[in-house]
Amino acid sequence: LAGRKVRSGAPKMVSFRPLCELVGHPSDEFINDIDAGRFTGMTLVQSSTETQVGGRSYLKPEEKTLRVKVSNNSTVQNLWDDLKSALASESSNWSKARIKFKSSDGRASTVTLDLATGNVLDENFVKKTRLSGITLFLDFSAQSIVAHFETKMKEEFIAYRGEMA
Repeated sequence: LAGRKVRSGAPKMVSFRPLCELVGHPSDEFINDIDAGRFTGMTLVQSSTETQVGGRSYLKPEEKTLRVKVSNNSTVQNLWDDLKSALASESSNWSKARIKFKSSDGRASTVTLDLATGNVLDENFVKKTRLSGITLFLDFSAQSIVAHFETKMKEEFIAYRGEMA
């Protein structure tokens, strides 16, 4: 788009939405949904190291799973914190967990977690923040993060890190 102009001769402007994504960190909405909703089950997952099943080379195992049932009369305060703790203790045996839950409005969801890091692997549950107040426009596409945008992202991350402490 460098050098392109609109019919009036003005430079062509392309909109973009600055977004700071904290990869793996759960969104506040997700934590609220799982804490206020109902935990319905979980599957622990481990990638299989076996090369075949029953001596048949055409049968290739992908993963081993363990389905975990939730007791019907269980209510847990701060479910997210409790689940993180329980899953961290299983990280040497399992690589991922698929957690099923219903939000307080009845919406059924599943989220996948990496047990080694505790990170959320599903994009729709990752913490995102829209950055605003960026007044310096770019004259061209940048090869790296522009300094004033980087400063805004760092401010946001430091504020988030302070919330987590």
